[in-house]
Amino acid sequence: DGLKQDWYGTVWMNPPYGKFTPDWMEKFIEHGDGIALVFARTDTKWFQEHCVRADALLFGKGRLAFYKNGEKGGNAASGSLFVACGEKSVEALRNSNLGFFVEL
Repeated sequence: DGLKQDWYGTVWMNPPYGKFTPDWMEKFIEHGDGIALVFARTDTKWFQEHCVRADALLFGKGRLAFYKNGEKGGNAASGSLFVACGEKSVEALRNSNLGFFVEL
């Protein structure tokens, strides 16, 4: 359980989506170093309480596609949001072409 483990260095976090997203986002923001991939649900309490405390956000272009054995399957059910904390992670998002970048 990643919520019970100590986190070190720069992390990549793609939490299980659902009722525990706020817990994952709180731990991520408190850790302060990494990139999280979550649904772009700006209307949710967890977005308004946690994502706005990040250093940068990147709203993905379109919806993520899923691949299995090199073949494209379905798409994500919603748009995606990359959340960055820390200079290295902010730079990674700023230099990507994955979507609309906002530095906070």
